Amino acid sequence: MRIWKLMFVLVCFAGLTQLVWSQETNLNLTPGRRAHGIPGYLDPKTGQFTTRIQADEPAADQGSAIADVKYSVMTGTWDFSIAVTLKTTPQSGDLLICEVSLGTFDQVTLDYGESDVVAVTSPGSSATCNLKIPYSWVLTAPTTDTVSISYDVSLYHAYAVAGVPYPQISRHTDHTYSDAYKMPLNGATTNISITGVVL
Repeated sequence: MRIWKLMFVLVCFAGLTQLVWSQETNLNLTPGRRAHGIPGYLDPKTGQFTTRIQADEPAADQGSAIADVKYSVMTGTWDFSIAVTLKTTPQSGDLLICEVSLGTFDQVTLDYGESDVVAVTSPGSSATCNLKIPYSWVLTAPTTDTVSISYDVSLYHAYAVAGVPYPQISRHTDHTYSDAYKMPLNGATTNISITGVVL
């Protein structure tokens, strides 16, 4: 009889122990209590584990102050005029292609890029390419961000291959202005005139 009582006490003790463990686990998952382990995520491709700060952890416990990042949606239009002088005598059916690319690099939102292309058919000794590039960029530092601009101008001549016109570049020039312009004010139209382009 004593053996059965002893076994019964042991079973009850084991049951109470499991109950206590389960309650402790639930407490760790309640709001305001930190669960065991390191918060973060594992990249399955690289196998790299990246830690993150828990949302409910006070800033004072994070070891450093965290500033709120403010974003600004910057919109506007870049209006380009490219004056081209053709020293290479264009032939009938030649095509002048002008392309402009622009972009900015923001430390938080990374980078943005825009581009536009226009064609001038049968250009003479001179031609002008007009391009309009609207944009909408989300930036964190629009007052200090800069914009890089590059242009590319090519003269295409249609060579006949088996009686079929096949365009090839007969002349080409390009140039880049790195970080040459400040980010315009929101809603502004920025006029850029590029001269001295010679083909």
